[in-house]
Amino acid sequence: MVMKYSKYFIRWNAFVLAIALVVVLCASFQSQKTRKALNDRVKSLRTIHLGIINASDLEDEFISSDIFDENGDRILSWRAKIVPFLFAPSPYPDIGKPWNHPDNLKTFGVYSQCNGPMQIYCFEKKPFVNLADETTNVFAITGKDTAFDEANRKKWRSFPPDLLVLIELGNSKTFWAASCDSNDVFYSFKNNDPSRFNDYLGTDGKGFLVVFYDGEIWYLKKSTPLEAIECFTTVSSATKCDRETVFQNYVIARFK
Repeated sequence: MVMKYSKYFIRWNAFVLAIALVVVLCASFQSQKTRKALNDRVKSLRTIHLGIINASDLEDEFISSDIFDENGDRILSWRAKIVPFLFAPSPYPDIGKPWNHPDNLKTFGVYSQCNGPMQIYCFEKKPFVNLADETTNVFAITGKDTAFDEANRKKWRSFPPDLLVLIELGNSKTFWAASCDSNDVFYSFKNNDPSRFNDYLGTDGKGFLVVFYDGEIWYLKKSTPLEAIECFTTVSSATKCDRETVFQNYVIARFK
């Protein structure tokens, strides 16, 4: 028996198939777009990590997280200090002056015109109208017994591979050259509203990136607890903990 279908039924099926194809193509496009954005962030973090290592190699010690003036006040971030190792712009930031000194602001304005450091440090997509919009999403793991420990600087080759160096945070209000890093952020959350900490992890709503001392970059779930992250923020704890074990339920992807 030969089945007969009306031309309306055939047209309806064709319409449904066309809609399904569009949905699949849109999903595929969005997936590729998301993957590219993640890869771009990973690429930026690799560049930053390499800049830190090269700057540390020059000093023969792991670089400090901040630049201080003669009064001991923080005036400029490590992010500005490693600019010469990221690009070849002219002029470089004046590390003897605060980040908001007119001379440095003028230099940062030049960078904005050529998509300089802001392309490396600022992941969140938004219109960059002025310098205040160039807020960093890259924060160093700072404080006592970290790689960036100001009071006890170490040879840059002396750290355990599992030690965390950088973390990706969203909703930042920190200009990329200003002094503010994870120690400030973690302390604020732990002492004020620790329940909101995970809201600030990452910039894509799904996960966040961390950079280990050995250069590996991991993409972790936003639900990763602060206690798990803190296992690898100091030299003493990173020596005792294993990232494969601690993060086994939270890791989404690894970039080696």
